[in-house]
Amino acid sequence: MGRADEALVRAQRAVELDPLSAIANLTVAQMLAGVGRFSDSETRVRKAIEIDPAMPGAYLQLKTLQAYALNDFVAAVLLAESLMARFPSDPAPQLELVDLRLHLGDLPRAAKLLQSAEARWPNDFYSKWCAMRIPLLEGDLAAAQRLATRALDESPRDYAILSLLATAACRAGDCRPALDRWSKFLPEAFGPGPLRIDASNAWSATTVAALLVNTGEPDRARMILDAAEPYMLRKTRLGYLGYGIEDVYVHALRGRRIEALLALREAEKAGWRFNWRESLLHPALDSIRDDPEFEAVIADIELDMARQRAELARRPSR
Repeated sequence: MGRADEALVRAQRAVELDPLSAIANLTVAQMLAGVGRFSDSETRVRKAIEIDPAMPGAYLQLKTLQAYALNDFVAAVLLAESLMARFPSDPAPQLELVDLRLHLGDLPRAAKLLQSAEARWPNDFYSKWCAMRIPLLEGDLAAAQRLATRALDESPRDYAILSLLATAACRAGDCRPALDRWSKFLPEAFGPGPLRIDASNAWSATTVAALLVNTGEPDRARMILDAAEPYMLRKTRLGYLGYGIEDVYVHALRGRRIEALLALREAEKAGWRFNWRESLLHPALDSIRDDPEFEAVIADIELDMARQRAELARRPSR
């Protein structure tokens, strides 16, 4: 519903009622991260770990904070590696490590870890999500679309897979099949009748608008952006609950090239890295993709990732 501050108050009340509940403390940590209070969130995660040291989800949330809010992939990778040893029967730490390696640009190591995870947990859905991202990042668009389509058969309303499929389809030069899928997934954005956009579906607006622009319906795209924009920019850019570069998408789709590039640079300097590789392939950015500043931002993030890979290489795994 977009009421993040109220959600935080409710979560804090749960901890007041049951201060030794690890789940309640972890929920507060999530809500704090959602409003950009990352230091307080980390304190609360560590409190949950102190209460229940055998709960993998708390460590994984700490990993998420380290990587996507604090841009410390070194700490996040070392933590994920330690969790693989501590919770060997749980696929989550190994797949989270795959995800971190994809962010860092270490695709060979990510692929090797994924292959091992798929052999042990062949039906894990997160492994399928990682599997379709690797060919997308390698430029094998046909393979990415094939894997995403197969995953949608299993989970037809997964917006992340739909977004990835839209990116792969547009990069391959034909956005229409992806638009057809989105029209079934989000009929309230397509009519007939007034648009029904609120905080529950506004996150999809930029993908739908990008597909409409690419298929010759810019007026409909603007209507969707007008309806969605008030709900889109949440409390914080950073973290997996942040708005990332949604503002960049909106500026680019509205033809505000300079504003889009300034916002993208702001995101880079702030430490935005969550799903950055896939995000920068998104069709919403097609209008600024050829700008030297766009390429410079990518180069600077790659440089940062290379620095963190080098630091990891100097540290022993644990």
